[in-house]
Amino acid sequence: MLKIVNIIPSVSLQYGGPSRTAVSLANSLAEISGIKVYFCSYLDQDSRLEFNQNIDVTFLSREKFSGVFGLFLAYRVFSRLLRDSNADIVHLHGVWHPLTHVAAIAARRSGVKYVIHPRGMLEPWALSYKRWRKRLALLLYQKKDLDLCSGFVATSIQEANNLRDLGYTNVVVIPNGVEFPNFDVLPSAFSSKKVLLFMSRVHPKKGVVELVRAWSKVSSLTHVLRIVGPDEGGHSHEVSELIRELGVSESVELVGPRYDRERVSEYLNADVFVLPTYSENFGLVVAEALSYGIPVITTKGAPWEALAQHKCGWWVDVGEQSLVDVLPLALSLSDDERVEMGRRAKNLASSFNWNFIADQTLGFYNSVLQHGHEKTK
Repeated sequence: MLKIVNIIPSVSLQYGGPSRTAVSLANSLAEISGIKVYFCSYLDQDSRLEFNQNIDVTFLSREKFSGVFGLFLAYRVFSRLLRDSNADIVHLHGVWHPLTHVAAIAARRSGVKYVIHPRGMLEPWALSYKRWRKRLALLLYQKKDLDLCSGFVATSIQEANNLRDLGYTNVVVIPNGVEFPNFDVLPSAFSSKKVLLFMSRVHPKKGVVELVRAWSKVSSLTHVLRIVGPDEGGHSHEVSELIRELGVSESVELVGPRYDRERVSEYLNADVFVLPTYSENFGLVVAEALSYGIPVITTKGAPWEALAQHKCGWWVDVGEQSLVDVLPLALSLSDDERVEMGRRAKNLASSFNWNFIADQTLGFYNSVLQHGHEKTK
């Protein structure tokens, strides 16, 4: 039996795609015969993600397992878990966080190979954001963890190429999956108004400021922009002030986070989805929107050239002007055009099946265990 230990700093819904996809991948792997999955994370109060009953889950208290002494205790927990489970491989989700660092140390000292799923955290934009803090982390611990891992999982060709540009060779491309609606979905609208939906973290990387500025130039009272997602670092306040300054309060709704049924409702009531991001390794919300049959606008900061290829959306340059150019086109779609694009969107989304992705991941684990190098650089 293959024993897999997954470690991520949080499975809180407020952290978006990385938390949700890490759990979904673990759940799908746990359904495969001959595999035993273990999962370890901090326990946050708003964690509502559900695990497959076959997974052994260990939650750590942030209060007890943070700080220098707390991380030493976490190291002991990881070491004991690897020993007691007789683990074959460790899957680390994300980089930079001290918890994944001590997990990497535990794996090395236990003689267990580990792979890293950077989840966009080593992309050029991410490396440039808070640059000096990242450089210090690389110097102190992160570079060693990267250099000594047995392989990387990239979620797009773009991310894989960026990892190779950093000098890492054992990289596999496995996209994220998406949870499909369990009914036939065609997009509808809030009453007679066209709804443009943004749903992601409200963070400078996501291009929300540029979106609001563009919206102020093209919107009318027959259009509504809904900005849905948790605040990060107080950026929602900056966006709120901009909405007021530009005088678009009547057509822009800064909603906050939506989960579970409320999240589904947002998708069901959207005419067009937009993610004007500066950088994504995948962009889970794009795949989710497609699965609901919603035409999508996103930027070339996300690896979604397929939107244009499959004629179910727009893949545009990063920045305000590109949004000014494309938003009127998207919002002027007739109902028939939108429904036809929605059908093509669902066809594209069907390729992001978690069972297939779990099989690909399992193949990578086996390759690492049979042929993987102790170093990837």
